[in-house]
Amino acid sequence: MSVREDVRSFMLKNVKLAGKDADSFDEILQQDHLQIPEKWDDEITDSTVSPFSDKLIMFHAGFLVNAALTYYGASLGSSFRSDIILNYSKVFTHAMEAGVFSYNIMVKHGWLEKQPEAID
Repeated sequence: MSVREDVRSFMLKNVKLAGKDADSFDEILQQDHLQIPEKWDDEITDSTVSPFSDKLIMFHAGFLVNAALTYYGASLGSSFRSDIILNYSKVFTHAMEAGVFSYNIMVKHGWLEKQPEAID
């Protein structure tokens, strides 16, 4: 099963970006002498053959992006620390961009209907 290039590009870009976002929170925890949670990087393989369809991968990626936006939004509204609020704002923006890209890929390949738009 071959992976479409736009799906591969989307996944590679967002894996790197998610790592940077996680590192930004790790720095805050480290500055406060708090324990940094374990990462699940060891569950990623170096396989070049996808065991799942592009459609399934993008559906799950879109779901995870929406879940992240929900969590980040709740965190933005409940934190009293300005440094954490600024960091959540940054990663929230990254997640919104990922959501737009995942939506466009799914619409492009017919995996999701395009939402109705206002009349021009």
